[in-house]
Amino acid sequence: MFRNLVIVLFLGVVTVQADLYCYDDVKSECASNTYKPVCSTTFGNFPNVVNKFQQYANTHLARSMQSLMVATHFSNYQMMRHGFHCLFSDFSDTLFDQFVSLMRYMNDRGLTHDFTKCSAHDETHGNFELYELESLSYITDVEKKLAQDALDLDSLVGGSDARYHDADASFHLATKYAYRHRTNVKTFAGYYVKLEKMLTSKNQMLAMYDFDGYLARIYC
Repeated sequence: MFRNLVIVLFLGVVTVQADLYCYDDVKSECASNTYKPVCSTTFGNFPNVVNKFQQYANTHLARSMQSLMVATHFSNYQMMRHGFHCLFSDFSDTLFDQFVSLMRYMNDRGLTHDFTKCSAHDETHGNFELYELESLSYITDVEKKLAQDALDLDSLVGGSDARYHDADASFHLATKYAYRHRTNVKTFAGYYVKLEKMLTSKNQMLAMYDFDGYLARIYC
């Protein structure tokens, strides 16, 4: 009984000592004439890498809007590609959801999002009136670049540099984004190869119609 009491008291002292930096700051501020909030959910080295997460998030948002424009193009009266429209609409929604998820993660880590942060290699794709085969190459490239951004970011937060190492951020990237990027790259590249083979047939119009229907059954 006495041994258990000692352990409990010891753990209590450790807990108090771990939190004293926040407690002491609040006590000091309350004793002064002006009070400023000093406690937050910020910890680790995340403040040193948050700008990279902001760039990664904004790239998701930009690609979401661009993919929505491609989806709109496929739904007009000239193209009438319902399957392609649903594919790009779904992709746009997914990118936007991931953007929101990244913002929430930054908030959980005690920081806010900056919409002005852009990736150094960010490119603006001016033409979104794409034909079917080139649209599949476009969506594959978008996903591959996002995958590379995630790998670069994970190398930073999971590396040996003590200024940027953050295990929680590395775990979040690995569990929330790495698998999705890998799966999507495989899926979209497979669509491109499949359609390219189908277009070698004599009746390309029928092949395109069949492939659009195939996409529609998956995404619509």
